[in-house]
Amino acid sequence: MEKCFIKLRLITVILLAAALNACASTPAKTEPAAAPGLRTPGVSSPAPTASPAPTASPAPSASAGSGPNVGSGPNEETTLAEFTPGKQAAYIFGEGENALLYCGFEAVNTGDCPAIITEVRAEFTVEGAGRFDEEFSPVAGEYDVVAPGEKTYCALWLPARKALPESPYVSLSLELSAEPSEAKALALKVKNARIIQNYPDFATVSGSLWNESGEECPLNVVYTAFYDSAGELLGVFHFTKNAGMYADEFKNFVVHMQPLPIENLAANTASIETHAFGIE
Repeated sequence: MEKCFIKLRLITVILLAAALNACASTPAKTEPAAAPGLRTPGVSSPAPTASPAPTASPAPSASAGSGPNVGSGPNEETTLAEFTPGKQAAYIFGEGENALLYCGFEAVNTGDCPAIITEVRAEFTVEGAGRFDEEFSPVAGEYDVVAPGEKTYCALWLPARKALPESPYVSLSLELSAEPSEAKALALKVKNARIIQNYPDFATVSGSLWNESGEECPLNVVYTAFYDSAGELLGVFHFTKNAGMYADEFKNFVVHMQPLPIENLAANTASIETHAFGIE
């Protein structure tokens, strides 16, 4: 009986030793790894790495010619000051070395702003005598502010400074320079313009000048343009009514056009157009 008890205790000791040995060989349980970007209590994890900021796409560039014309400043629109020559006439007055080259022409403001003509480049070509060039500024041109689409006139008498052949053919080429103007135009108007050939060598133009500007006008410039029945320009003449004018005042004028000795001018004139402006 005592031997059996001893054997039983020996078996128990052996089983207990085997159990302890099995526990020692079992690996230790580990904590689960923290997910990236999260903090698990009791576990240190690296600070989350910031994602790079998205790259901004470049703004689309405007194609050439699109949108309104702009200047160098923000929202600054550009303006175009431009005059285009219209109908024109050219003659030679006088003989020999005292001959004068003459031109008269229309000029239309084809820009997009009120403007003035700053310079005219005229090129005469005379058959048998060559070319004559001249640059000039219109009479009191800085006061002749013309609105877009409106028309003004110019005239030039140029000494030839050499003898010219009789009855030559004269051609004319024009180039106009202009600039925008913010000056206030003093508007004048001609009424009842008439032309009479009451002298053998020149005609006389008459009419009434009206100051419609609403302001006093110390001086003025008046252009008269003469057209034939076909609408062709025969010539342009300018003069000044050398007298001040109050607002809304009328003044009559009679002007002898001796510098414009165009043959049969009065007889061939079917219509007269005028353009006048005041000078402060």
